[in-house]
Amino acid sequence: MLAQALYEASLLLRDLLGSNAPGQRSHRVAAHLLYALHNEAEALAGGGAFDIGVALAKVAHIDAIIGGTDGSQLAARFRQASDDA
Repeated sequence: MLAQALYEASLLLRDLLGSNAPGQRSHRVAAHLLYALHNEAEALAGGGAFDIGVALAKVAHIDAIIGGTDGSQLAARFRQASDDA
């Protein structure tokens, strides 16, 4: 269900994807975050493996798409939360 929810949310926000997409920056970052992680969640839901390094790289790559440092900041917070768990 979580994988499907991420996927559905990414579909709802797909108009905010891309380097030239209109919209508030926070909404664009959220759209890219959902898009970056929905495949990872789907793999887990199907009994597959989850590579946190790959997932964090996808999140950090948001910076290359829309500029700024939001993706790398999110990736660092996720890494910290993972290390603390």
